[in-house]
Amino acid sequence: MSKIAISVQNISKTFKIPKEKNSTLRGDFVNVLKKNKGYERFEALSNVSFEVRKGEFFGIINL
Repeated sequence: MSKIAISVQNISKTFKIPKEKNSTLRGDFVNVLKKNKGYERFEALSNVSFEVRKGEFFGIINL
């Protein structure tokens, strides 16, 4: 049996993405002054677990 080289348990990652997109410096500045900013949550990972054993290959593909 191979030894475990990497072990990840129950990892999660959520991003706050602003609903208003700004393409100018002025728009970014005005958005900072607003109190009611709209954000949506994007859950990139939710309770992901995995193990990589010695001698195995591991890769991440972003689609």
